[in-house]
Amino acid sequence: MRYPKLVLALASIVFIAQLAPVSAQLGQYGDPPTRVGRVSDLGGAVSLYLNGAIDWTDAAINYPIISGDAIWADVASRAEIHLGASAIRLGARTAMSFGEISDSLTEIRIDEGSFEIYIHSYLLGEVYEVDTPNGLVTLAQQGAYRIDVTADGRRTTVTTRSGLAIVEIGTFRRNISAGNTATLLNSQRMPIVGAAIQTDSWEEWANGRDQRDLTSQSIRYLSPDMIGYEDLDDYGVWQRDPVYGAIWIPRDVPAGWAPYRYGRWESIQPWGWTWVDDAPWGFAPFHYGRWTYFGGRWAWVPGPVVSRSIYAPALVAFIGGNGWNASAMFGGRPAVGWVPLAPGEPYVPGYRTTSGYVDRINGGNGRNPVQPNTIDIRYVNRNVPGAVTAVSRDDFTRSRPIGRTAVAVRPGDFVGGRASNIPLAGDERLIPPPRDEVPVNNERGRNGGRTFVPPDRIQPRPRGGDTAVNDPRGRPNPVNPPAPPPTNPPAQQPPRGGRQGDTTRNDPRGRPGTPPPVMPPPPPPVNPPAQQPPRGGRQGDTTRNDPRGRPVTPPPVTPPPPPSTLPPDPVRSRPVPQQPDRSAEYQQKLSQLLAKQQREDADAVKRHAALQQHSPPGMSAAQVQQMIDAENKSAALRHQSERDALAKQYGNPAQ
Repeated sequence: MRYPKLVLALASIVFIAQLAPVSAQLGQYGDPPTRVGRVSDLGGAVSLYLNGAIDWTDAAINYPIISGDAIWADVASRAEIHLGASAIRLGARTAMSFGEISDSLTEIRIDEGSFEIYIHSYLLGEVYEVDTPNGLVTLAQQGAYRIDVTADGRRTTVTTRSGLAIVEIGTFRRNISAGNTATLLNSQRMPIVGAAIQTDSWEEWANGRDQRDLTSQSIRYLSPDMIGYEDLDDYGVWQRDPVYGAIWIPRDVPAGWAPYRYGRWESIQPWGWTWVDDAPWGFAPFHYGRWTYFGGRWAWVPGPVVSRSIYAPALVAFIGGNGWNASAMFGGRPAVGWVPLAPGEPYVPGYRTTSGYVDRINGGNGRNPVQPNTIDIRYVNRNVPGAVTAVSRDDFTRSRPIGRTAVAVRPGDFVGGRASNIPLAGDERLIPPPRDEVPVNNERGRNGGRTFVPPDRIQPRPRGGDTAVNDPRGRPNPVNPPAPPPTNPPAQQPPRGGRQGDTTRNDPRGRPGTPPPVMPPPPPPVNPPAQQPPRGGRQGDTTRNDPRGRPVTPPPVTPPPPPSTLPPDPVRSRPVPQQPDRSAEYQQKLSQLLAKQQREDADAVKRHAALQQHSPPGMSAAQVQQMIDAENKSAALRHQSERDALAKQYGNPAQ
């Protein structure tokens, strides 16, 4: 839809630099990410290797996917992961891992197999990167993409159905526009680009899932990046409530059902205890919004539509202490209880955050969001018969499915208990254990206790030696301990998918990375032979023929001719002046530029929130959103242009 130029001009004044990546505010203070991935569909045998775990485990619907997690779809299997406003679908025999999932960055690594990703919308500053055995792929626009990697890792194809992909192989860079497929063979050649490959039955299934997401009625009431909206149409109905606005009521729930009754608690850092629901629709209603009870049934209240939905591990208040009667229901053993939050009740995180994060995660649901004392909150749902759920300490901490052992606590039994933002068993605070200390519980799986694992050559591995990525607590991954340095270390190779000498390439935000160690050159031989370039490569480049960067044995060389008796050429023997190293100055300027852009982003978020509350007269919410999208693209292009200009000024040190 086109708008008059005057309206657009006014909107530009109001919206300038409006929607920033929320990570600019959340990440800089160490707040947790505002989004995770969600396992939303499974077929066949699919396994997960969880960040910080010590073994593979069966995948399960609704399990949150975070940085460092890996997934394997076995023979005749498939999987689907929703992540923000994108959907990732894996085909059979596909090995994928996630390097980083943050507010503005999604790093995907594929070692083998096929996957399709549909990016429904971009927020300002978002980056999607795919690391393949043959090069780095950046998905630069919203659209549909398919990437295939052969089992031996020697061939990668990148297909752009819609949107724009950017392929980088060493120093080469190529745009892959819609309707084209690029074939990547190794790290010494430009990709071969031709017409897009034909779709197959698996991709047709993925396209059908995309259409289901796009035509969902629930998107009319929710933010498009709220994970799990796509399953609500099939399992409930939407209604308009005069007090709460749009509410969703689940269908076909068992008698005595209550929110957070059928599922299990998992330890997922940095959030800690996280609810994983059993219902196929059980993600969005348990990680966003609130629950209310009226007319003899439960209804989910998602709250107002916001520009970025903020994920919460579980929107409940825990109940414990030695003074309530739930422990008697478990033979005197300590019991853990919880009650779903009602509209207007603030969520108080049990993990480390800033006050600004607490404000944002509550949005329009908490009347007094910065409320540190959970004892003073009324918690109206505790008076609803059957709303408070309790289990034994062992069932809670061992992540067992609690639907068979949980009990509904009567309102009178709540007297004497105390509310808390972390689970209590008696007076014991239940600190979530690391994942390597949680026993594997394949009772939650789908393959009769058998877990399918990928081939030995495919195992989760750290990103560039960053052990903190493999474990949110910063411990090295026990599956892949660092190997001792060799006696004669080989020459340092460029990062996978990156460029030689580019220490910031592995960080898409442009932050300076740790430069590789400089190895001392070996002593020159007495009679050094003239080095010949490898076939198809360049002089001195021993890695060109191998797409994975492994050293290649140079071909035999011929002895040099006898030295000439002519006098040296005075021009050729003149020393070449060394250019000054300005990389440190560039990094300082880049840091200042990024800080400026982050301040602009932070101001934009505030203006956007104010505009949502007071939209211009005569403009619908859809019109406002379209203008916001236009400003997003403009600001993103401006920020990228500023960074490119700075790099060019300093001789493109990051190129």
